[in-house]
Amino acid sequence: MRRRGAAIRSGTPSVHRQTLPDQRSMTGRASRTSLAAPSRSLCRSLWVSALLFAACIAWSQEQSPPPKPASAPLMLIVSQPSALDRKADFVDIGFFLARSVKETGLYDVALYNASEPHVAAAVKDGRLTQQDAAAYLTEAAARKVAEAIGAVYIVRVSAARGRDGIGAVADMQVRMGSSQWSTVFSSTLVPYKGRDRKSQLLEAIHAHVGALMPRITAAPAVAPANVARSTETAKPDSPTGARADDKGPARTSPEPSGQTAPSAAEMLVDRFRRSGDTANLILTLRRAITDRPRDPKLRRDLVAALRLRGWTEAAREEAERALLLCPGDAGLHRLLGDGHRELGELDKAISAYQEAIRLEPGNAANHVALGDALWDQGKASEAEAAYRAGQEADPKSALPRLRMAKLRVQALRYQDAIAEMTAARELMGDAGEAAYAAAYAEMAGVLEGVARDVIGRLVAIRRDQIAGTRSREESHKAAVECRTAASGVSACFSDMPLPSRFGPVQAAYVQAAALLAQAASAYLSHLETQSEADDKEATLLRQEAARQFDEAAKKLASLTSPAQSTR
Repeated sequence: MRRRGAAIRSGTPSVHRQTLPDQRSMTGRASRTSLAAPSRSLCRSLWVSALLFAACIAWSQEQSPPPKPASAPLMLIVSQPSALDRKADFVDIGFFLARSVKETGLYDVALYNASEPHVAAAVKDGRLTQQDAAAYLTEAAARKVAEAIGAVYIVRVSAARGRDGIGAVADMQVRMGSSQWSTVFSSTLVPYKGRDRKSQLLEAIHAHVGALMPRITAAPAVAPANVARSTETAKPDSPTGARADDKGPARTSPEPSGQTAPSAAEMLVDRFRRSGDTANLILTLRRAITDRPRDPKLRRDLVAALRLRGWTEAAREEAERALLLCPGDAGLHRLLGDGHRELGELDKAISAYQEAIRLEPGNAANHVALGDALWDQGKASEAEAAYRAGQEADPKSALPRLRMAKLRVQALRYQDAIAEMTAARELMGDAGEAAYAAAYAEMAGVLEGVARDVIGRLVAIRRDQIAGTRSREESHKAAVECRTAASGVSACFSDMPLPSRFGPVQAAYVQAAALLAQAASAYLSHLETQSEADDKEATLLRQEAARQFDEAAKKLASLTSPAQSTR
């Protein structure tokens, strides 16, 4: 009987051998009882002992929950179309999934793109090539990126629109060794189709993220011995890289990037703003403001979204309500001024801008906004003073110089305008290429406006000359001014710093302005000689110049359209 009892005890799992004192005494009593009792009594005693032991273990686990990991492992999240030819139906839920995962505190998150800090650092250090950090990652490529940045987990998700709604497929893998990966789960999520098409996207995103989160958080923890960090090597006496004091599973991660992850509201705002979905953008912001009514950033984002939607009065009213809770936010005062200005309430706009300047005098944008309102009132000298104040408040800001360049063009001071644009371009640097391109397009519009004004003046001069309502001397003086303005426009387009990809636009505008200057010269010749041939040539040149300005404007629009700006 003793040998049989010993055999039974040796067959129990190792964790059962670490028994509590009471359990050992009960086991001892059960063994002693079994010496005198029949085999049925022995079985009953063993069953009672096992049940009591299991109850003790369960109670101890409830009373002592497992500690949270001291450091969170890195998870690479890849959100992309299921295939390269499925981009049109793709719905990007990576932002929202990344934030939800980050909020659990269990993982550090890297949302894949070529400019993500972990990925960019790996490319810079030579752990990845530019080809490795491609726009579309296969499973093998995702593993390579994860190993290079020290990620322990990979979550790949692909959501897409279909006839039945917005569906998604997702899988998760865990790194069990230097190059060994194991699948945690692979799921196909049921398509979500809401009742309201406007809110369907947002609701589908929440539904799919909510379905994935329990499976992600239930993923197994990985012991440090099973994961080799990209910045560490295994010790000679420990082939797997484990430390002697490793006592159990714990998640590990590379050094944190030091960057604060955006909030869920910020990611939603960014997602809908980039996609142009202002309806869901406004809906998301209103929900976030319900939870955080005194958050000035959310308030500013909502006002800006309402303006983007074209609801100017609603934006102004929202700014007024927001200022009741956040009266000290300069940005809200400036947005309130923008609303007043768009509605033609210039005096109220100026008051709002002045309050923004009082609260935040070092922000050049506040001074520039005041200058714009003063310009609308026809106060050019005061507007220029406001722009200069903005330049003094923040010498590193290019915005006041861009406004000064517009003033110089409208005053026909082209060389000064070129100098301001050149200085602004230097301040913006390579990182401000997109912003400078937008400023260049705006300046091109101003110069085109000057040129079209010249075209109109030439038409009026010719009409008045034929009707006899303008003397030849007056016509000659006006035609000389038109030629000077057209030549200045051509020179400004030639010498103004050029953004990348704007070469064809510049060439088209330079040629159109040169033709306009030739038209003015031909009409001057007509005034001197009264030659019908010169008059006809001037008319044809003017008409061709107008046509080429139209073509140049189309080329400019093709580069500044939303479809082009996202490429």
